[in-house]
Amino acid sequence: MNNQKQYKILISGDELVELKRHAHEIPECPGLDKRIQKYQGKKPFLFTYHEIGWLVAVLDAVLTDPNGYPCVEYNPWKLEYVPVSDERCKTCKQLYDRLNEEEDKIVDLQQRKNNNTMDYDKMAITLTDSQRELMLKYESCFADHRLFRKISLAVKEGDDFEIYLDDEGLEDLMDQVSDFTNLEKDEGIQIQLDHLNDCLVEFYNDIFDDDGGDYFECSDETGAVCVVKVALAYSKKIWRNIAIQDGHTLHDLHNIIFEAFDRDDEHMYSFFFPHSGKKLNPRKIRQSSDEYTHPYACEDREMFDSGSEAHDASAVTIESLDLTEGQVFYYLFDFGDEWWHEITVEKIDGTADNEEYPRIIDRKGESPEQYPDPEEDEDY
Repeated sequence: MNNQKQYKILISGDELVELKRHAHEIPECPGLDKRIQKYQGKKPFLFTYHEIGWLVAVLDAVLTDPNGYPCVEYNPWKLEYVPVSDERCKTCKQLYDRLNEEEDKIVDLQQRKNNNTMDYDKMAITLTDSQRELMLKYESCFADHRLFRKISLAVKEGDDFEIYLDDEGLEDLMDQVSDFTNLEKDEGIQIQLDHLNDCLVEFYNDIFDDDGGDYFECSDETGAVCVVKVALAYSKKIWRNIAIQDGHTLHDLHNIIFEAFDRDDEHMYSFFFPHSGKKLNPRKIRQSSDEYTHPYACEDREMFDSGSEAHDASAVTIESLDLTEGQVFYYLFDFGDEWWHEITVEKIDGTADNEEYPRIIDRKGESPEQYPDPEEDEDY
């Protein structure tokens, strides 16, 4: 099960009151309680499957408490038990049933995908009859005979054929076709193989773009517009104003910041949302923030830092962060050179125009060199 994928669930009114009543800290879901307390019920809340499961478990414990239904008040803190016939308990049970139903739907969908004969992690690649026949002539030259077998058993769809490969299999096929071209002496067949390879490369580029490919499928160019001011933390006279839509992800924000400061080489990054305070202190920020990082860094925390908890930035939308005007958070680019940026939310819920998002709408100061000379580095 993909624990990073998010599911939209609208919770409002009395159900939201009961959710906030019982959404205390869940160690297995860092930051979920704070997100719920900030949630106003105006837009669907974005949960991961992991978070839904833990909320269902919490509400189940609440509803089966032998002392009755626990009514928790946090300000000032008090706890009282009321009969299970109380309307508040009925509302909580209604919310529990809804979340439980959503959890079952997700599991059912995953099971149906797993039971399907087509592997959902694989892509359908269309070959013309002549392209398939061309490759079948090179049976003895295939480095991996399983790849040849997939081509020979391709599914006929109309006048064409379809084979199903994952990203690694597609890369192997492109390499194999390139090898055939190098081996072939006939110029006419070389041209056919070159054309086939161009088709495969074009398909590959459509699926896996330069920004990291299939990691970033959560991004959606919809929703209200948020405007942020991104300043170099140690040289705030250099800043960029960026407009981004609610449906975009933090990875999209990283990409536009990368462009805004005229950088050339990609590196790992993280966004830090401090639990309190706005002043930048890298050590404290790392210790007491919700962190959203590059998906590669998220996969292997020990390789990139001490192994602390972090979320996949490509799976987190701007909308799900429930940003407020004036809120400050931080962006760290390049874990080696450590380019720290201070990001201030200047506007939320703006109306989108017909221009492209995200985009740079204002700027001040010249972008520093990504790898400045040590003597010049003092200014930044």
